[in-house]
Amino acid sequence: MLKHGFLFACLCTLLSGCSVLVSSTLDDKNGADGGGRDGGTFDMATADLGDVDMNSVDSGGEPDATFGSCDGMENGAACGPGGSTDYICVNNVCGQSTCGDGYVDPAIGEDCEDGNLTPLDGCEPSTCNYTCATNEQCDDDEPCTGAETCSTALHRCQGAAVLPSENSPCSTLAVASGVCRSGMCSPADCGDGVTDISVGEECDDANTNPDDGCNNFCLYSCRDDSECDDGDVCNGSATCDTDTHKCTTVDPLNCDDSMGCTSDSCDPSFGCSNILMDGDGDGVSRELCFDGYATDCDDSDATSYPGAPEMCGGGDHNCDGAADSETTSVTCYEDHDGDGYGNAGVTMSGCSCPSGYIPERSDLLYDCLDAVSGAYPSAPAFHTDYASCNRYMISGTLLVCVEKNYDWNCNSTMEKQYNTISTGCIAYNGACLGSGWIGTSVPACGVEADYRTCRFNIVIGGGTGACAGVVNPVKQACR
Repeated sequence: MLKHGFLFACLCTLLSGCSVLVSSTLDDKNGADGGGRDGGTFDMATADLGDVDMNSVDSGGEPDATFGSCDGMENGAACGPGGSTDYICVNNVCGQSTCGDGYVDPAIGEDCEDGNLTPLDGCEPSTCNYTCATNEQCDDDEPCTGAETCSTALHRCQGAAVLPSENSPCSTLAVASGVCRSGMCSPADCGDGVTDISVGEECDDANTNPDDGCNNFCLYSCRDDSECDDGDVCNGSATCDTDTHKCTTVDPLNCDDSMGCTSDSCDPSFGCSNILMDGDGDGVSRELCFDGYATDCDDSDATSYPGAPEMCGGGDHNCDGAADSETTSVTCYEDHDGDGYGNAGVTMSGCSCPSGYIPERSDLLYDCLDAVSGAYPSAPAFHTDYASCNRYMISGTLLVCVEKNYDWNCNSTMEKQYNTISTGCIAYNGACLGSGWIGTSVPACGVEADYRTCRFNIVIGGGTGACAGVVNPVKQACR
């Protein structure tokens, strides 16, 4: 037996303005979740970070423009404030170097990065250090397994090329004078039917059955439950009878789910597996799962299954026993937010458009934010909240939006609702004019400032009063 033994939280998309393409083959059968718009900050522990554009996410503490850009930089280049090496570039993202980020960083004691979670393969996944560097690190203290060595090229332990012969002399801390039997140092007189505790024997039943309470090394078959665990969950729970020193197992797993459409098996590590027998991967089997189950009429074609949309060119894609009636193919655009404008980047062709898709519009206009129902070409409404976020920055455990997008009408500009500076109110031609922002500048989208509204005062008993202004805080709306 051989002895041994990032933070780049994949920050994924947060509504950067493009909807996420999802396979339409199976999702269209079961429906899809509606999109939504996130605003402000959100908690990394609970947020769904499925598809953030890594090039638009900066790492660090408080949002700080002094963090360097990693565009075009080599892995390991410093990008911290002022060129600090506390943060480095890895795959065009600035962050703190950690084991598992794919970059071997000697500054934090790393020897290797092999991109997997397999231990003892030459690079340990928890430390990013070599599995071994010297032969001593591989020695299992068992003379009957030979001399283990460390491969200097692969940095992994390897067994001895030549094992000691059976019944060759050996000694360990437990067995002062013994012989090698099946790779283990055993007392020399083991098997004579006499238990000799002076040479390390616990028992001697003079037979070769290792599971009858006394194994072939004249040691108890088990002393506690842990020695009965064979690592195979399929065999059930194993316990040790401390009187007889025999292992017994109870409750082995029964993986038969009684369904004819699944392949039943048991994995020693994970237990039962009941895999749907589905030749084309469309989620429907041609075998009967249970009474009333609609089977696949063509398990070699992923577009054919019960309830599938009919397609052009004949065939029975919906498994109703009749040839498809549709003949003309149309291009369909995903309308994830249901605002009547499709996403030009997510299309499918068919005889008709399924739920969540629309045919091409006659005005050839497409949605710029297909996850936000209020954002579409020529949308008339102004909003004080932003439609999407172009760039986020990490702040502690939160992502903070540092580049907000207010383009609700998809014209690639952010049009402000109020653009006038007020210098006072004046009555002219029967109107009270002069409304506008107080100060010298028009606030940015979403920013609150004082706004003067000019209007005639109400006169009790009728009539028109003086033209005067009322000042209130107002948040700038945009579209």
